[in-house]
Amino acid sequence: MKNRINLTLLLLSVLIIIAGCSNKLQKQPASAEPEQPVETVVAPIVESPAAFFETQEGEGGLEITKYVGTAENVVIPKLIHGKQVTTISENAFRGANLISITIPNSVKSIKDTSFSGNPDLEEIIVDPANDFFSSVDGILFNKEKSWIFRYPVNKNGEKYSIPESVTKIKVLAFHACRNLTSVNIPVGVTNIEFSAFDDTKLNTIVIPNSVTEIGGHAFRGTELTSVMIPASVQNIGEAAFATRRTLMEITVDESNSAFTSENGILFSKDKTQIRCYPNGRKETAYTIPEGIKIVSCWAFNEASNLELVTIPSTVEDIAYCAFSNLRKLTVHFLSHASNANIEGDGVFWGIPKENITFVGQAGSKAQEFAEREGIKFIEE
Repeated sequence: MKNRINLTLLLLSVLIIIAGCSNKLQKQPASAEPEQPVETVVAPIVESPAAFFETQEGEGGLEITKYVGTAENVVIPKLIHGKQVTTISENAFRGANLISITIPNSVKSIKDTSFSGNPDLEEIIVDPANDFFSSVDGILFNKEKSWIFRYPVNKNGEKYSIPESVTKIKVLAFHACRNLTSVNIPVGVTNIEFSAFDDTKLNTIVIPNSVTEIGGHAFRGTELTSVMIPASVQNIGEAAFATRRTLMEITVDESNSAFTSENGILFSKDKTQIRCYPNGRKETAYTIPEGIKIVSCWAFNEASNLELVTIPSTVEDIAYCAFSNLRKLTVHFLSHASNANIEGDGVFWGIPKENITFVGQAGSKAQEFAEREGIKFIEE
């Protein structure tokens, strides 16, 4: 009897254990399927059709000579007809209604005027794998970001600070950028090249004491009212400060070895050349200082308030376009100045000949020039 009871208890214990295990198995959730990685699909960059580009054989590949498409957002193909695109020629995109343009890694050469004449351009993108060029915030640089090549004409913003890595502002870099009124040029920039800021609304600029050269037309067509030339500047090109008749004054650091200023007018350091008469000045008459030998190219460009300029006897040469784009002008040649060399009719380019009068010595070069060009001459 005792053995039966023990056996019954053993069987009950086994059943209880089995039941408990069964309950645990039922309560355990089914194992979740392992999560599969979701593949990120990156849309490929769609290159513009090859038919949109006229090309010619260039050095090491194809050169794009003209864009003939109508798209606003252009992606230059790396290959056209199986050949690498390596060069974008001058004026290749002139007149195109571009908003953005993407440059492939095959391009090695971009000309100064490749993206001129694109008033709606907002962004220039460069393939990061390109070994020669780069872009930051839609602005074109060389790979090292030491040269700024092109700021898009229609990029938003009135102010811009050039990166501190930049040492050269290239030809036409900011040309016709209609939204900009102020650009910060960092210390370290040495060259401001031809027409760098031409035809902008720039109304203030600080040229740092690291710049050694300011190219011709660099600030032409701007709205600057004053300019300070630091000691470092050694070369200034023609018409560098031919503003929109806004410039009132040019000052020069006294330690500059190449230039000086007097009463806000720019001269060579030795005062043998008058370089720039600010065209926003209000005077109607001006006498060039005695000792000046050369009236430089564009020296009085668009100084539209001037009606009388007196040339001293020391002047030997009046350069091309020296008095261009004035409304009306009487030139009074003192003594020997009447025999100064006048470099062709372009000296008075843009002034109607009936609005020009010469006053000087009879039988002089000035009289010969006046009679040849149909300019009124008054013998002194």
